[in-house]
Amino acid sequence: MVVTYAQYQLQLRINEDKHLLSRTINPIKQIAPSLCFQNEYYFNTIFKKKTGTAPRAYWNSSYGMNMRN
Repeated sequence: MVVTYAQYQLQLRINEDKHLLSRTINPIKQIAPSLCFQNEYYFNTIFKKKTGTAPRAYWNSSYGMNMRN
């Protein structure tokens, strides 16, 4: 499978997003702009398309649930 440079860059950003989501208590609307996404809605759309999981669900399963326990 051939991957374009843009697809590669997007995958790197998604991997960084996952890393950040698993280690932050900041709301998604604060994280999205720092990762070069236009807004939280675009971030949500792209993240879910690439990972199959919404950012909030990913955050809850990795970091958010740990903070509540």
